[in-house]
Amino acid sequence: MEEATGTSGFKYVDNLYDLLSFTRVESVPPSPRADYRWLVLDATATVQDALTLFQKNRLLSVPVRDPTTNRCVGFVDVIDLLEYLVNVCTDPITEPDGITLPILQARFNNFSARQIGSLIDYGKRNPFLPVPEGQMLLAMLENLKSYASIAIHRVPIVRTETPTGVPSIVNIVSQSAVIRYVARHVSVLGEAGRKPIETFFPEYPPLISVQPHNKAIDAFMVMHAHKLSAVPVLDQQKRLVSNLSASDLQGLTSKRFYRLFVPVVDYIKAVYVDNKQIMSPPIAAYPSTPLETIILKVAASRVHRIYIVNENDVALGVLTLSDLLSLLTVLAG
Repeated sequence: MEEATGTSGFKYVDNLYDLLSFTRVESVPPSPRADYRWLVLDATATVQDALTLFQKNRLLSVPVRDPTTNRCVGFVDVIDLLEYLVNVCTDPITEPDGITLPILQARFNNFSARQIGSLIDYGKRNPFLPVPEGQMLLAMLENLKSYASIAIHRVPIVRTETPTGVPSIVNIVSQSAVIRYVARHVSVLGEAGRKPIETFFPEYPPLISVQPHNKAIDAFMVMHAHKLSAVPVLDQQKRLVSNLSASDLQGLTSKRFYRLFVPVVDYIKAVYVDNKQIMSPPIAAYPSTPLETIILKVAASRVHRIYIVNENDVALGVLTLSDLLSLLTVLAG
């Protein structure tokens, strides 16, 4: 029997259905950096304020507050900033000398000075869908599946009965938080957890990728065109070299804006240096890797996708958190 912590009304569960069906959404443990989830930006803050906050606290999204009503009016995340960045950078350049430093400076100013209140769900992939506290986790996951064209990355858990009458956010449940929660109780997957991932995903959609020599801004434009939050960087043999995600916009400043026009591998290396991190390869697994190992690897590495490769490390496809949560919902049923 598996001991479940942070759940409501029970101590032990031994299957996935029970784990998800008897866990209230407000009880899902948040990020280990729990105090960071309460960071909020006013709608009058700028894109530069958001980028700085994201990098300092390793965030991908932040609630936005209307300072006149003191109410949360939505989220702004790196996807929204990516979409706006592409909008700014795709304005045609008519100067005969092409891209110059003054042009770069002007474009960065346009990008960084915009108020984030106007960028809430700018990418149309981050709707504000509050869920009342008391709802069970499985019900929430099943409800989110109805948004078939959108992968909901996080939802605010709201308490409606408050002394002031203003609903308050008591938790923010992200896809990562749910995966970490299941990983803590991975034995509830039972026999399904020991099956190879290819049992559940025998095929993958065509992998959208970029090459190491492509400019970073072109890679971000590929993400924009295909509505992706990341793309793999593959060599000519289709082997994984690196991974570029929308979160790599964090910390973008006027002095770093030129990096958007350097090869994507150099851009990624610079991001690692900025964050004082050692550059590591993307998280990958084989088709024969058990589902429970996939869940544990994703949870431990805190990534939002895992690449599936063959014995020659050639990329076959990618599994996102949305794919894994959809599978878990099916298995729980």
